[in-house]
Amino acid sequence: MIDGIFVKKELQLYLFFVYIIFSLLLFQYYPNFYGDIKLFYIQFISIIFFIGFFLLGLRFSTSAFLIFVFFYQLSLSVMWGEYFLRHQYLLDNNADWKTYVHWAYCAPLADDFIDYIKVIKNTVSEIADMGYPIFLYPYYRFFSTFEDSYFASVVGKTIFYFISTLYVYKIALHFLLKSSAKIVFLLWALNPAAIFFNGVNLKENVFVTICVFAVYNMVVFKESKRLIYLFGFFLFTSFTIFFRMFVTFFIFASFIAVTLFRKFVRRHFLFIWFSVAFLGFVAIQLLMKVIPALGYFVSQSIGGGSGILMPVLIITALISPIPAFNQARTTPDNLIVCAYSIFTVVLSFYALYEIFLIFKHKKEHLYGLLFLTFFNKLLVIISARSNEYRFQYPLVFTYIILMICGFKDAATAGVCVFGKYRFSNQIFAILAICFGLGLTYMYNGMF
Repeated sequence: MIDGIFVKKELQLYLFFVYIIFSLLLFQYYPNFYGDIKLFYIQFISIIFFIGFFLLGLRFSTSAFLIFVFFYQLSLSVMWGEYFLRHQYLLDNNADWKTYVHWAYCAPLADDFIDYIKVIKNTVSEIADMGYPIFLYPYYRFFSTFEDSYFASVVGKTIFYFISTLYVYKIALHFLLKSSAKIVFLLWALNPAAIFFNGVNLKENVFVTICVFAVYNMVVFKESKRLIYLFGFFLFTSFTIFFRMFVTFFIFASFIAVTLFRKFVRRHFLFIWFSVAFLGFVAIQLLMKVIPALGYFVSQSIGGGSGILMPVLIITALISPIPAFNQARTTPDNLIVCAYSIFTVVLSFYALYEIFLIFKHKKEHLYGLLFLTFFNKLLVIISARSNEYRFQYPLVFTYIILMICGFKDAATAGVCVFGKYRFSNQIFAILAICFGLGLTYMYNGMF
């Protein structure tokens, strides 16, 4: 039996220590915050609320803590919404933000919903851009002012994300005991990036809720074989087409792998992994030769020469997004989600350890999560967006579950990588912090 209390105590100390170091870094580099000291203050508010509510949530049952979670998400999301509504220049670099604001203004000008869809069709390049404008339509159509519509959409996105929180917890319960699943619930419910996405005019939290529903139905159907969950899976996976089509492929491919080709995957798991990874890496090299502009974009986006490009892409994809403090290497929205980025970096090493254990012990029940994570990471490597937090976010909840699976295994049995030698979770934690912070310093050009 897993000692849930022991795991929770270790994770509390680990995250508390990590965020103390992170706060010291913020103090050291606060002049980089685009000349707006409020961004610096809000970072500390985000950290205090995240750590405070996380520690508080560990002391309550999940059901008893739900009301706190909702008001936490709602109050901070409205605060972010008010701030960015007054300081829109901070998102001038974000093309999606500008496009969504344009669509919002179109809603009250259209004669009806059909007319609105026609307007959107004339401004989007593919069907994957249609989902979020449809979500925005009722808010900007039926409220009298832009500000009222904006805050109504913030509340709507908060409700969507709150529902996704419940279902991420239900997914985690299929792979972890209740005490460890609650840690996944808290990390997902309280993470500062979610609050940011709720507060600004971006689609991620609407999209991620649909992805969560699709994965939940996949996981439950795999175990129960009930047709209602198969129907739910196809329904919500089909909805993802209107947000990002390649995520639709990831979810369908993972479903096929763990249901229709379950025996084949079990027998040839390593071969499948290496084959897909190899084909992906070959594809990007061929495309870079055929399309010189792509090669230039990839090189510029990673900031390095071709000799170190692929290793850097792979490393940053596995532990990203890396917190960006240096104004020369970041944008305001990347800067704002640093409080989220830091826990993904230091806990990613536990996800990697869990992936190692899945290969070593053939943990078939985790294959579905692993395929989703693998496709998601492969995408950002191939597209040279390894440190792009928005690209990874819709499926990052699967990686968080793997993080806690790895932390649970390390905390209860130690870490064993080479032979029979094991070292304690405390040593592994120190190594993870040192390596994570070292990469953060190097990424920000501080050495």
